[in-house]
Amino acid sequence: MEMLLTFALVFAALLVVVIIIVTTNLFICQPNEVIIFSGRKRQTADGRTVGYRVIKGGRAFRIPLLEKVDRLDLRTIPLEVAITNAYSKGGIPLSVQGIANIKIAGDEPLLGNALERFLGKELTQVQDIAKDTLEGNLRGVLATLTPEEVNEDRLKFAQSLIGEADVDLQKLGLVLDTLKIQNVSDEVGYLDAIGRKSTAAVLKEAEIAEAENRAESQEKSAEAAAAARSPTPKPKFRSSMPKTRSEFARPSWKARARPLRNAPRKWPAKPKSKPSRRSSRNAWPCRSAS
Repeated sequence: MEMLLTFALVFAALLVVVIIIVTTNLFICQPNEVIIFSGRKRQTADGRTVGYRVIKGGRAFRIPLLEKVDRLDLRTIPLEVAITNAYSKGGIPLSVQGIANIKIAGDEPLLGNALERFLGKELTQVQDIAKDTLEGNLRGVLATLTPEEVNEDRLKFAQSLIGEADVDLQKLGLVLDTLKIQNVSDEVGYLDAIGRKSTAAVLKEAEIAEAENRAESQEKSAEAAAAARSPTPKPKFRSSMPKTRSEFARPSWKARARPLRNAPRKWPAKPKSKPSRRSSRNAWPCRSAS
């Protein structure tokens, strides 16, 4: 009986030891982090030999006394980027404020760059390094653009900055998710002068268009009023009676002879025989002598 009790106690103790070892050496990785097991060499896919293995999502068991475990956060890191007195193209100093979202890369080979530079560092240290890098790139891109291009096309400005900053951030093992320019200003009043000039030009065009519309409206109103005042013309009927003195006058003999002169001449027909005087006398009946 005592032997059974002793065996049960030993088994329970071993079970407790196994549970403690498993719980202390089994690590579960969340989706927004990576777990680095350092201490054993392994070969990467590109042929490099490194002294760590990375677990991204899932779980892994640490070999006691041979491996050390570290966690690296992959969540988004917000940054406020601001520069002052940065000279643009043309020598105009500008001040730019923006916001950026970065994160530590979670895939090789960028993850290896991040592990070499940020493993064991605090989040604030990562933020400072990324902020200094972005502000340096921002000054470099600003020197290639005019103040008008920076102020009017901020999307193009942000895209140029992203293309410039991606190269440097990838060397650090960082990924730039978003970058937005919030404000562009200057202390010498250059952008304000450009805005006033554009506003004055727009107001001038609006006044000219308004004056032209007003003049056209007045002209149409005057034409409508004149048309309303003028009487309606009556139809003209030509009377058969003469209206002038010349119409009452009798035409001259020349005017009367003109149509006869122009008309074709018609000679009278020649009689067939001319009766004699004697025969004409005989034609009348003679009175008988009484």
